[in-house]
Amino acid sequence: MTCYFSPQAVNADIVFGVGLAQCYVEVLSNSPLVARELEGYLDSLAFESTDPSCERWTVAVLDRPGFAAPELTTGADVLLHASSEVACSRRSVVLADGRLLISNVSHDLAVAVDERRRQIKVLGDYSKGWLYPSSLSLLAAEAYSVIRSLLRYRSEAAGTVVVHGSLIRIEDEGIAFIGDKRAGKTTAMLTALAQCGGEYIANDRFFLSLADWRATSWPTVCRINPATLEIFAHLRPLAQAVQTARTASAVPPAYDKVLVLPWDIDDLLSTNAQRTAPLRSIVFLEQAPVLESCIVPQDEARAAAVLTRNLLTPADEDHPDWLGVRSMGKKDLMDFRRQATNRILSTLRTTLVKVGHPAHESLGAALKAAAGVVHAQRLGPLRQAHEAEAVSTPLGWFATPHTTRPAEDGVE
Repeated sequence: MTCYFSPQAVNADIVFGVGLAQCYVEVLSNSPLVARELEGYLDSLAFESTDPSCERWTVAVLDRPGFAAPELTTGADVLLHASSEVACSRRSVVLADGRLLISNVSHDLAVAVDERRRQIKVLGDYSKGWLYPSSLSLLAAEAYSVIRSLLRYRSEAAGTVVVHGSLIRIEDEGIAFIGDKRAGKTTAMLTALAQCGGEYIANDRFFLSLADWRATSWPTVCRINPATLEIFAHLRPLAQAVQTARTASAVPPAYDKVLVLPWDIDDLLSTNAQRTAPLRSIVFLEQAPVLESCIVPQDEARAAAVLTRNLLTPADEDHPDWLGVRSMGKKDLMDFRRQATNRILSTLRTTLVKVGHPAHESLGAALKAAAGVVHAQRLGPLRQAHEAEAVSTPLGWFATPHTTRPAEDGVE
C-alpha cells in the first residue's frame, strides 16, 4: 500500500483539463468509469490551457481493487463540512517528505497532496459504493471534492472571490441576486428568466474575478425550495416526480429542497445555460411582509453588510481548506474580503428590491426595472403563474421543513 503514495509519476492517461481563473488542473485516471463520472460533472470547466502563466496541477484518480485506507493513529481530524452529521472519519498527517496524507477510513479512500510538485493522488476501490443523492461513486466523489477545493483556493489566491447568490445573463451582461438566507434569490432568478428572458448561469454560488469583473459558475447541484416550484406551473411536476421516486425507493427525507443536476437546468428552465458573463449589476433582495414587491432606496452601509456576509472568501465554514493549499494567512484573507466588498460596491450598479408575495406580478416588474430590461422577452414554457393565493398541492415529505441537512460529503 505504501507504494501507492509514491511521489513518482502515476501510470494513467490524461483524461481532460479543467480550469478556473489562473489555476489549471490536468485530471488523470486509470479507470474509464471514474473518468466518465468526473467529466460529466466538470464538463463546463473543461478546456485546454495555453496560458504559460497559469498555475498547473495534476490530480490522479486511481482505482485500486481491495484498497483499504491507512489507519492513522496520529494527526489532525479533517472536517469538510462544519454542519455535517454524516458519519465520516477523516484524518490527516504530514509525511516525512512534506506531503499531506488524508485518510478517509469510513469510505476506504485516501488523498496524498504534494504541494511542492503540485500533484494530488486520490486512491480507492471503485466498487465500494456510491454517494446518494449525487449518484457518484465514492471514489469519483472524493476526487470531485479535491478538484473543487483545489480550483477554488488557488483561484482565490489569484484574486477571485466566491459569492453566495444567483446569477443570470441578460443581453450579454451578468446580473446577480444577493441576499441573506430565504431572501428569495432562487425565486428572483427564476422570475427574471421567465419575465425578462436571459440565460441561467448559477443558482447558489459563483466566482467573481476582481481583475476583470467576470462572473463564472461552478457546475453544481441546483437546490430549489418546493414552495418556489409551486409558483411556476412548468416546474410543479418536478416536485411531484421527486416525491414519487423518493417514496417508491423508501429513502428517508434528507433535504428540504429539490435537487436538480447541472445538465438538467437547460431542460427545466428552457434556457441556454451559460458558464460566464461580465458582471454589471447586483440586485439586493429583502423579504417584505406585503403583497407587492418594489424597488426601494439602497442604504450603502446595509448593502455592504449584506455583501460581506455573502462573500464566502475566505470564511466559508462549509468548505474549509482541507487540502492545505491556501497561500494567504487568515488575517490577509479577511483584509482581502473587506477590500473586495468596497471595490464591488464602488464599481458595480446596485439596486434593492423588497420581495413581497413571490407569486405576485409586481415581483417581475420590479426585477425588470432593477435589471434595466427595456424589451422583456418570454422564455418558452417557463411562465410564472400569477396567482394571489398559494397553490395547495400536497408535496408529501417536501411539506415538512427539516432543520438539518446532511452535507454531501464534499460534493455540491
